[in-house]
Amino acid sequence: MSYPKTFQHIESKLKASNVPQQCIHCGTCRTWYQSQFWNPVCPSGEWKKFDPYYLSGKMQLAMGLIQGRIKWSKDIVNPFFECTLCGNCAEQCHVFETNGTRPIYELAIPLLEAIRRDAICNGFGLEAHKRFAQAIANKHNPYDEKHEERTAWLKEAIGDTKLSKKPDFVYFVGCTASYRQKNIAIATARVFKELGLNFTVLDDEYCCGSPLLRTGHWDLVSDIAKHNISEIENTGAKTIVTSCAGCYKVWSYDLTNEKYGKVLGIEHNLKVLHSVQLLVDLLNKGKLNLNSKVDVKVTYHDPCHIGRNLGDKALYEEPRKLLKAIPGVELVEMERNRNVAWCCGAGGGVKSAFPDFALWTGEERIKEALETGAEMLVSTCPFCWRNLDDSAKAIGAKIQVADLLELIEKSL
Repeated sequence: MSYPKTFQHIESKLKASNVPQQCIHCGTCRTWYQSQFWNPVCPSGEWKKFDPYYLSGKMQLAMGLIQGRIKWSKDIVNPFFECTLCGNCAEQCHVFETNGTRPIYELAIPLLEAIRRDAICNGFGLEAHKRFAQAIANKHNPYDEKHEERTAWLKEAIGDTKLSKKPDFVYFVGCTASYRQKNIAIATARVFKELGLNFTVLDDEYCCGSPLLRTGHWDLVSDIAKHNISEIENTGAKTIVTSCAGCYKVWSYDLTNEKYGKVLGIEHNLKVLHSVQLLVDLLNKGKLNLNSKVDVKVTYHDPCHIGRNLGDKALYEEPRKLLKAIPGVELVEMERNRNVAWCCGAGGGVKSAFPDFALWTGEERIKEALETGAEMLVSTCPFCWRNLDDSAKAIGAKIQVADLLELIEKSL
């Protein structure tokens, strides 16, 4: 059996593990089977209530496409694209688990991303995704905003303070925090400044490439990644810190030989940290003193891109350790948390192409947060913040959405 060219980075693994043929359609990918009530985990499947939108159905369609038994058509595009790629389905799969290996768990999301790329190569990409891909090509961000306004938030964050010309690290802000959730960029920079950290922000930062990789528009990623790597290296810094879960996954996982690095011809030796990792390290060393009390009952939402999408490199405990270190904060957990957390609903190109589905998914998460009695829903991703806040407002929920760095800033 021959695979399409878009599968070259995972072809050997697919052949060795016999994925997607290995799926036995047991349905475990639909629910968190270890929970008391078998809580649902798949947003797209629960939204559509139709087998092709669950992982088992997608596997069957993928097998048909790979084997040439079915051809691309408008009818089979949506099951692959109306999906946040959150990976909760794969998290549940233990089919043919041997010696610690879980083939479907490891390959499901890379397979679905390769299928999306194949759809585009066959002329079946989505218009919404084409628009933001073009915006990234022209203005280096998916929002089609002016590139020269990317750092407009910086003045409010640090005033006339000059950024270091010999920084220890680059704060890689990302598009959403630069143009939409500026509150997160502002809070993050203020925290770094207050702690006396030696950092800078790129004058010419481009999109990290996450929206392109998730939606199959890989052809643009190589150039923008090489640009960003060059800009960072020009600062002399060897480390980047980001407050965006999507950016973190791209830099720490996607742009490595473990995933797309070889295919895209990208190589970098940069150390990559999410802001919560940096702050936990400072907390452990006694260099982060959170003294001001913040009286609030919170629940924490785990972003998929720094959670289960990263496997054993997931950042589950770091955000919680920081929350527990803030005087006055009471942390209560939603039932679905950490590796089984329900997705915010925004990722995988869903927010732009299927806004109703994105809102419904976010509303389900808001309802779960309300059940904890929390006054505030905290996360560590600008895109999660955006969709969860939109969803809370859509149903009139009395819960505040905030980024963890905003609470850290209040407590300094």
